[in-house]
Amino acid sequence: RSGKLREAEEAYLATVTSDPKVGEAYNNLAVVYMETGRYDQAEKAVKAAEKTGLKVQKALKDEIQKRKKAGS
Repeated sequence: RSGKLREAEEAYLATVTSDPKVGEAYNNLAVVYMETGRYDQAEKAVKAAEKTGLKVQKALKDEIQKRKKAGS
């Protein structure tokens, strides 16, 4: 939210590296990837979040798809 996407990405990656069961970190990574135009990575992060049992908001998934289609 503060616009420090690189720092956020590093923090979330460190979190999932140390504990791959933290679905919220994958969810937040998906947002960072989406905001930086890396839609394939965003989709993978969503899948990883869901694999942990986290229910990812449909709005996030829809927004990733919308931006991905607009960028292609």
